[in-house]
Amino acid sequence: MTSEERIARLENSFVILTKLAEKTDGRMDALTEAQANSEAKIAARSAIGCAH
Repeated sequence: MTSEERIARLENSFVILTKLAEKTDGRMDALTEAQANSEAKIAARSAIGCAH
């Protein structure tokens, strides 16, 4: 394998790694939002349950 081929593979690997990191970041944002929504719903249900 030539140096140019190795550099091309390294560049491609970096692009893939960057895309994976972006997807992970997006998924973590979605998970954080879902967790906050769940906690808000649980708190609302608890407040309703305590009122009765």
